[in-house]
Amino acid sequence: IERGEDIRPFEARNLLPDGLQLTDVVMVRCPVCRLEVDERVFFPEVVPDMIDINSVWLQAPNWQYDQGACASCLATYGL
Repeated sequence: IERGEDIRPFEARNLLPDGLQLTDVVMVRCPVCRLEVDERVFFPEVVPDMIDINSVWLQAPNWQYDQGACASCLATYGL
């Protein structure tokens, strides 16, 4: 995953487990405003050596993956 590469929720589940550590931070870009946001990768309630690809999530306070845009765009455009 390259810095600033677009990551959609369905893509993230396929891309992240490969070579990333539990505490890695990747940069993703809002598809609307192109703002880069730091994302911390974590695997909730999953033991590292028993990673289930469906349990991989990204978490950041200003990024709403289910909405597909950053919080600023959601507020501005009502997406």
